[in-house]
Amino acid sequence: GIEMIHKMKKKNLGQRLMGHSTKPLGYKIPSKINQSCNILCHVSLNSKQLKLMRKLVKKQYRVHFTLDGLPVLVRSTDYNHALRGYPLGFALPLSTGVELEPETTNRNVVEGHNGHENEEIYLNNHLKFTIYYNDHTTTLNDDKIHITGFDVATVSIKHAAPKDGSWFMLDSMTETVPTLDTCGGMNSEPVQNKKDTLLALRTDAAGGDLDVVYSYEVEWKASEVEWPDRWDVYMMETPDNEVHYFAIVNSLMIGFLLCGTVAIIMIRALKKDITRYNEFDIDDYNTPVEESGWKLVHGDVFRPPKKGRTLLSVAVGTGLQIGTSLFFTFIAAVLRLLNPMKKGQMLSFVIISYVLSGSVAGYCSARLFKFFSGKHWKRTTFLTAAAFPAVLLTLFLTLNIGLYLSLGKVSVSVSFSTILIAFLLWIFVSSPLVFVGGVFGYRSDKIDVPTKTHQIARFVPESRSWFVKFPHCALLAGLLPFGSVCIELSFIMGALWLHQIYYIMGFVTIVCMILTISCSTVSMVFCYVQLCNEDY
Repeated sequence: GIEMIHKMKKKNLGQRLMGHSTKPLGYKIPSKINQSCNILCHVSLNSKQLKLMRKLVKKQYRVHFTLDGLPVLVRSTDYNHALRGYPLGFALPLSTGVELEPETTNRNVVEGHNGHENEEIYLNNHLKFTIYYNDHTTTLNDDKIHITGFDVATVSIKHAAPKDGSWFMLDSMTETVPTLDTCGGMNSEPVQNKKDTLLALRTDAAGGDLDVVYSYEVEWKASEVEWPDRWDVYMMETPDNEVHYFAIVNSLMIGFLLCGTVAIIMIRALKKDITRYNEFDIDDYNTPVEESGWKLVHGDVFRPPKKGRTLLSVAVGTGLQIGTSLFFTFIAAVLRLLNPMKKGQMLSFVIISYVLSGSVAGYCSARLFKFFSGKHWKRTTFLTAAAFPAVLLTLFLTLNIGLYLSLGKVSVSVSFSTILIAFLLWIFVSSPLVFVGGVFGYRSDKIDVPTKTHQIARFVPESRSWFVKFPHCALLAGLLPFGSVCIELSFIMGALWLHQIYYIMGFVTIVCMILTISCSTVSMVFCYVQLCNEDY
């Protein structure tokens, strides 16, 4: 049979940071033996615990556990897709006339509520497990089976109290669970959702504790699904999957639009000016040449900024470090070196690649800072190594402490040891690599530019165009690149927050390539616009 036992499994860094914590459960499930209603346990919830439970239900928390590595599923036959985990409970208006299904697979009940003030919160305390197995691939003398599916249907029921008034009768050797009229009794009916037997999360009339009995039943079903194909249901096509193709087309259209704009500027405007300069006789100094726009600032365009040299160098180095880590992550994901089914593997790879890319950040920031004729390269290198990780760690600690204070032990807050491991990776791996890259970058030759910078800075005239002024130019520059990835970004955010599996790495890689092209072309266009306004 299958009995949950305590096994200590090593978790990777990504699992620890994501708050994945596996604990054994008390379900006893013999192999290929159907079970009717069994009592799991009995708990009494006081007013404080009821308040917390109601809060979790309103925030649509879901319960996740696995059997033989397969996450539990709630399948929706109406919508032809499956959701990982089952809802802790559901909410219905007090004046509802809704007839509930015998098993809570109705999407409106399972996934949320309308947020009414006059509503009742109900707890899903009975689970109907359906375990699919395949024993066709085993030998005749082998009693092993392959579990190929793990589904659950939730029921809310207020179980009847035992007649003798005691929930558990304990002796010196065994624990005897009483038989209830609503679960396992001689006259008990099948456990179903009924309006008059729903378990509401509220105290009794006298304000006493709420007695909750958790129960379950098990049904085994033979399946034709083979062992290698058992994960297909977790990646099945959803009604929204066609939107991915629309996102790709949308991104391509925006990318082509921006590339066409840059091509028009380069071909029509710049080519005309360059042709005019090529036709000009450089020996005829008496011929006047009228210059305007970007041609007037050729001697100032490479002038180092007066303020923010360190900030710009740190930002460029950090951005290249993040880009390098994401590039290698996408390559590994497309080559299927990373398995989306293994929890935390993707995040672990991103963190490790980011840490090992520290030399890229140090080298690029040092070279740029040297081009700016900066002197305090050690300070710049230190900020490159410390600024972004420090901000990220501070935000993570703040959210982690807030999560623990708001939900206590039931939260998925990260342990102190995990935070310490991330801190040590930053101090002893990433930071030294940043300084090594900084040393090589500062010792390298200074970046050469095609024009000589004038000693006297040119006056920048005030522009009347609103779209070249800050912050309008920054907002407009970010609008088109965001529009090219917003649809796919919504899928990624939904997968992160709804605890789903995001596995379409080919799509996201193509979208990121289009995003890179969009950002590059937008930068060219706005740089040309700024230079035409003589703002170097």
